[in-house]
Amino acid sequence: MEHTFIKTENGLMLDADYYSAESRRGVIFLHGACEQRLHEEHFVAAAEMFAEQGLHALMFDFRGHGKSEGNSLTDFRISLLLYDVAAACRFLRERGVERIGLAGASVGGAVATLYAGAHAGEIGALGLLNPVLDFHTALFEPVTERTRAFFTQAHQTLENEESYTVPWNGFQLGRAVFAELRAEPERYDPGRALCAYSGPICVLHGDQDEDIAHSETERVLAFCGRSDVLITIPDGKHTFPDPLHRDMVVKKLADFFLTHL
Repeated sequence: MEHTFIKTENGLMLDADYYSAESRRGVIFLHGACEQRLHEEHFVAAAEMFAEQGLHALMFDFRGHGKSEGNSLTDFRISLLLYDVAAACRFLRERGVERIGLAGASVGGAVATLYAGAHAGEIGALGLLNPVLDFHTALFEPVTERTRAFFTQAHQTLENEESYTVPWNGFQLGRAVFAELRAEPERYDPGRALCAYSGPICVLHGDQDEDIAHSETERVLAFCGRSDVLITIPDGKHTFPDPLHRDMVVKKLADFFLTHL
Protein backbone atom coordinates (compact mmCIF):
# COMPACT_ATOMS: atom_id res chain seq x y z
CA MET A 1 0.00 0.00 0.00
CA GLU A 2 1.23 3.47 -0.92
CA HIS A 3 0.14 6.57 0.98
CA THR A 4 -0.35 9.26 -1.63
CA PHE A 5 -2.31 12.36 -2.62
CA ILE A 6 -4.84 13.04 -5.36
CA LYS A 7 -4.97 16.55 -6.82
CA THR A 8 -8.43 17.81 -7.70
CA GLU A 9 -9.35 20.08 -10.59
CA ASN A 10 -9.28 23.15 -8.34
CA GLY A 11 -5.98 22.22 -6.68
CA LEU A 12 -7.11 20.61 -3.42
CA MET A 13 -5.06 17.65 -2.21
CA LEU A 14 -6.98 14.55 -1.15
CA ASP A 15 -5.29 12.17 1.28
CA ALA A 16 -5.31 8.66 -0.18
CA ASP A 17 -4.12 5.06 0.02
CA TYR A 18 -3.33 3.28 -3.23
CA TYR A 19 -3.03 -0.48 -3.62
CA SER A 20 -1.40 -1.31 -6.95
CA ALA A 21 -1.95 -4.51 -8.92
CA GLU A 22 -0.88 -6.09 -12.19
CA SER A 23 -4.22 -5.91 -13.99
CA ARG A 24 -5.85 -2.99 -15.79
CA ARG A 25 -8.90 -3.06 -13.51
CA GLY A 26 -9.36 -0.96 -10.38
CA VAL A 27 -11.94 0.01 -7.76
CA ILE A 28 -12.36 3.36 -6.00
CA PHE A 29 -13.87 3.31 -2.51
CA LEU A 30 -16.08 6.22 -1.38
CA HIS A 31 -16.72 6.65 2.34
CA GLY A 32 -19.80 8.04 4.06
CA ALA A 33 -20.54 11.65 5.02
CA CYS A 34 -18.90 13.17 8.11
CA GLU A 35 -16.47 10.24 8.20
CA GLN A 36 -13.11 9.25 6.73
CA ARG A 37 -11.85 6.30 4.74
CA LEU A 38 -10.13 4.42 7.57
CA HIS A 39 -13.37 4.30 9.57
CA GLU A 40 -14.92 2.16 6.83
CA GLU A 41 -13.28 -1.05 8.06
CA HIS A 42 -15.06 -3.17 5.47
CA PHE A 43 -13.55 -1.02 2.72
CA VAL A 44 -10.04 -1.26 4.19
CA ALA A 45 -10.36 -5.05 4.26
CA ALA A 46 -11.81 -5.08 0.75
CA ALA A 47 -9.00 -2.91 -0.67
CA GLU A 48 -6.40 -5.29 0.73
CA MET A 49 -8.24 -8.33 -0.65
CA PHE A 50 -8.76 -6.72 -4.06
CA ALA A 51 -5.05 -5.97 -4.43
CA GLU A 52 -4.19 -9.54 -3.49
CA GLN A 53 -6.56 -10.78 -6.18
CA GLY A 54 -5.27 -8.49 -8.91
CA LEU A 55 -7.45 -5.37 -8.74
CA HIS A 56 -6.05 -1.91 -8.14
CA ALA A 57 -7.74 -0.28 -5.13
CA LEU A 58 -7.89 3.40 -4.22
CA MET A 59 -9.24 4.87 -0.99
CA PHE A 60 -9.30 8.58 -0.20
CA ASP A 61 -10.87 11.10 2.15
CA PHE A 62 -13.37 13.42 0.48
CA ARG A 63 -12.52 17.13 0.60
CA GLY A 64 -13.27 18.60 4.02
CA HIS A 65 -13.11 15.11 5.55
CA GLY A 66 -10.38 13.19 7.34
CA LYS A 67 -6.87 14.31 6.37
CA SER A 68 -7.81 15.85 3.02
CA GLU A 69 -7.71 19.56 2.37
CA GLY A 70 -10.88 21.62 2.33
CA ASN A 71 -13.33 23.28 4.69
CA SER A 72 -16.11 20.95 5.85
CA LEU A 73 -18.53 23.88 6.18
CA THR A 74 -18.24 25.04 2.57
CA ASP A 75 -16.56 22.24 0.61
CA PHE A 76 -18.86 19.43 1.71
CA ARG A 77 -21.26 19.66 -1.23
CA ILE A 78 -22.30 16.81 -3.46
CA SER A 79 -21.25 18.72 -6.58
CA LEU A 80 -17.72 19.06 -5.22
CA LEU A 81 -17.49 15.46 -4.03
CA LEU A 82 -18.23 14.45 -7.63
CA TYR A 83 -15.12 16.39 -8.67
CA ASP A 84 -13.18 14.31 -6.12
CA VAL A 85 -14.41 11.12 -7.79
CA ALA A 86 -13.35 12.48 -11.19
CA ALA A 87 -9.88 13.19 -9.80
CA ALA A 88 -9.67 9.66 -8.38
CA CYS A 89 -10.64 8.18 -11.75
CA ARG A 90 -7.96 10.27 -13.42
CA PHE A 91 -5.42 9.04 -10.83
CA LEU A 92 -6.12 5.41 -11.74
CA ARG A 93 -6.14 6.01 -15.48
CA GLU A 94 -2.71 7.65 -15.22
CA ARG A 95 -1.52 4.35 -13.73
CA GLY A 96 -2.77 2.25 -16.59
CA VAL A 97 -6.20 1.27 -15.24
CA GLU A 98 -8.70 0.91 -18.06
CA ARG A 99 -11.74 -0.54 -16.27
CA ILE A 100 -12.87 1.39 -13.18
CA GLY A 101 -15.47 0.37 -10.61
CA LEU A 102 -16.94 2.43 -7.79
CA ALA A 103 -17.77 1.12 -4.31
CA GLY A 104 -19.69 3.56 -2.11
CA ALA A 105 -21.05 3.40 1.43
CA SER A 106 -23.98 5.46 2.74
CA VAL A 107 -23.69 8.99 1.25
CA GLY A 108 -20.61 7.69 -0.56
CA GLY A 109 -23.02 5.30 -2.25
CA ALA A 110 -25.13 8.24 -3.40
CA VAL A 111 -22.04 9.99 -4.80
CA ALA A 112 -20.93 6.79 -6.55
CA THR A 113 -24.38 6.35 -8.07
CA LEU A 114 -24.61 9.96 -9.25
CA TYR A 115 -21.19 9.73 -10.86
CA ALA A 116 -21.89 6.38 -12.52
CA GLY A 117 -25.24 7.59 -13.83
CA ALA A 118 -23.57 10.57 -15.49
CA HIS A 119 -20.46 8.68 -16.69
CA ALA A 120 -21.82 5.28 -17.66
CA GLY A 121 -19.11 4.70 -20.25
CA GLU A 122 -16.38 5.36 -17.70
CA ILE A 123 -17.63 3.24 -14.79
CA GLY A 124 -17.62 -0.49 -15.45
CA ALA A 125 -19.35 -1.68 -12.27
CA LEU A 126 -21.08 -0.18 -9.22
CA GLY A 127 -21.05 -1.67 -5.71
CA LEU A 128 -23.15 -0.02 -2.98
CA LEU A 129 -23.20 -0.65 0.77
CA ASN A 130 -26.20 0.58 2.79
CA PRO A 131 -26.49 3.42 0.26
CA VAL A 132 -28.40 6.68 0.35
CA LEU A 133 -30.58 6.47 -2.76
CA ASP A 134 -33.00 9.26 -1.80
CA PHE A 135 -31.60 12.36 -0.11
CA HIS A 136 -35.05 13.54 0.95
CA THR A 137 -35.83 10.46 3.04
CA ALA A 138 -32.24 10.26 4.28
CA LEU A 139 -31.43 13.86 5.25
CA PHE A 140 -34.64 15.91 5.35
CA GLU A 141 -37.45 13.57 6.38
CA PRO A 142 -35.55 10.50 7.59
CA VAL A 143 -37.33 7.19 7.86
CA THR A 144 -35.31 5.72 10.73
CA GLU A 145 -35.66 6.98 14.28
CA ARG A 146 -31.94 7.49 14.90
CA THR A 147 -31.36 9.45 11.71
CA ARG A 148 -34.50 11.50 12.29
CA ALA A 149 -33.25 12.54 15.73
CA PHE A 150 -29.80 13.42 14.37
CA PHE A 151 -30.97 15.56 11.47
CA THR A 152 -33.72 17.25 13.48
CA GLN A 153 -31.04 18.49 15.87
CA ALA A 154 -28.64 19.36 13.03
CA HIS A 155 -31.21 21.38 11.07
CA GLN A 156 -32.40 23.21 14.18
CA THR A 157 -28.83 24.12 15.12
CA LEU A 158 -27.98 25.31 11.60
CA GLU A 159 -30.93 27.70 11.61
CA ASN A 160 -28.97 29.88 14.05
CA GLU A 161 -25.37 28.64 13.91
CA GLU A 162 -22.81 28.30 11.13
CA SER A 163 -22.03 24.70 12.01
CA TYR A 164 -23.30 21.63 13.81
CA THR A 165 -20.83 19.41 15.64
CA VAL A 166 -21.39 15.72 14.97
CA PRO A 167 -21.54 14.22 18.49
CA TRP A 168 -19.53 11.04 17.92
CA ASN A 169 -16.53 12.41 16.03
CA GLY A 170 -16.54 16.22 16.19
CA PHE A 171 -17.03 16.72 12.43
CA GLN A 172 -18.17 20.27 11.66
CA LEU A 173 -21.25 20.03 9.46
CA GLY A 174 -22.32 23.19 7.63
CA ARG A 175 -25.34 24.42 5.68
CA ALA A 176 -23.83 24.16 2.20
CA VAL A 177 -24.65 20.52 1.50
CA PHE A 178 -28.28 20.93 2.53
CA ALA A 179 -28.72 24.20 0.60
CA GLU A 180 -27.44 22.60 -2.59
CA LEU A 181 -29.71 19.59 -2.27
CA ARG A 182 -32.74 21.78 -1.59
CA ALA A 183 -31.94 24.02 -4.56
CA GLU A 184 -31.42 21.22 -7.11
CA PRO A 185 -33.12 18.03 -5.91
CA GLU A 186 -33.54 16.57 -9.39
CA ARG A 187 -29.90 17.13 -10.33
CA TYR A 188 -28.74 15.30 -7.21
CA ASP A 189 -31.18 12.40 -7.26
CA PRO A 190 -29.26 9.12 -6.80
CA GLY A 191 -32.39 7.10 -7.47
CA ARG A 192 -32.75 8.64 -10.91
CA ALA A 193 -29.03 8.12 -11.55
CA LEU A 194 -29.35 4.47 -10.58
CA CYS A 195 -32.13 4.02 -13.11
CA ALA A 196 -29.92 5.63 -15.77
CA TYR A 197 -26.92 3.38 -15.11
CA SER A 198 -27.06 0.23 -17.22
CA GLY A 199 -23.86 -1.42 -16.01
CA PRO A 200 -23.49 -4.19 -13.40
CA ILE A 201 -24.75 -3.24 -9.93
CA CYS A 202 -24.47 -4.94 -6.55
CA VAL A 203 -26.28 -3.48 -3.52
CA LEU A 204 -25.52 -4.87 -0.06
CA HIS A 205 -27.86 -3.62 2.66
CA GLY A 206 -28.36 -4.79 6.23
CA ASP A 207 -31.99 -5.35 7.17
CA GLN A 208 -31.29 -3.86 10.62
CA ASP A 209 -29.65 -0.67 9.31
CA GLU A 210 -30.49 1.94 11.93
CA ASP A 211 -29.52 4.91 9.73
CA ILE A 212 -30.67 4.21 6.16
CA ALA A 213 -33.79 2.07 6.01
CA HIS A 214 -33.49 -1.19 4.10
CA SER A 215 -37.05 -0.58 2.88
CA GLU A 216 -35.91 2.63 1.15
CA THR A 217 -33.34 0.72 -0.87
CA GLU A 218 -35.99 -1.85 -1.77
CA ARG A 219 -38.34 0.93 -2.89
CA VAL A 220 -35.83 2.69 -5.15
CA LEU A 221 -34.52 -0.52 -6.69
CA ALA A 222 -38.08 -1.66 -7.43
CA PHE A 223 -38.82 1.69 -9.09
CA CYS A 224 -35.76 1.22 -11.33
CA GLY A 225 -36.65 -2.39 -12.07
CA ARG A 226 -33.39 -3.53 -10.44
CA SER A 227 -34.65 -5.44 -7.38
CA ASP A 228 -32.53 -8.39 -8.48
CA VAL A 229 -29.27 -6.59 -7.59
CA LEU A 230 -30.09 -6.35 -3.86
CA ILE A 231 -28.32 -8.68 -1.43
CA THR A 232 -29.79 -8.40 2.05
CA ILE A 233 -27.40 -8.95 4.96
CA PRO A 234 -29.53 -10.52 7.75
CA ASP A 235 -29.23 -8.53 11.01
CA GLY A 236 -26.70 -6.22 9.33
CA LYS A 237 -26.33 -2.69 10.73
CA HIS A 238 -25.23 0.51 9.02
CA THR A 239 -21.45 0.17 9.24
CA PHE A 240 -21.44 -3.64 9.47
CA PRO A 241 -19.71 -3.63 12.89
CA ASP A 242 -20.16 -7.39 13.32
CA PRO A 243 -16.99 -9.11 11.98
CA LEU A 244 -19.09 -11.87 10.42
CA HIS A 245 -21.15 -9.34 8.49
CA ARG A 246 -18.03 -7.41 7.51
CA ASP A 247 -16.34 -10.55 6.16
CA MET A 248 -19.50 -11.46 4.25
CA VAL A 249 -19.71 -8.01 2.67
CA VAL A 250 -16.03 -7.99 1.69
CA LYS A 251 -16.30 -11.40 0.04
CA LYS A 252 -19.45 -10.50 -1.87
CA LEU A 253 -17.91 -7.22 -3.06
CA ALA A 254 -14.78 -9.03 -4.20
CA ASP A 255 -16.78 -11.69 -6.04
CA PHE A 256 -18.87 -8.99 -7.73
CA PHE A 257 -16.01 -6.83 -8.99
CA LEU A 258 -13.79 -9.76 -10.00
CA THR A 259 -16.67 -11.16 -12.04
CA HIS A 260 -18.18 -8.02 -13.56
CA LEU A 261 -15.41 -5.42 -13.85
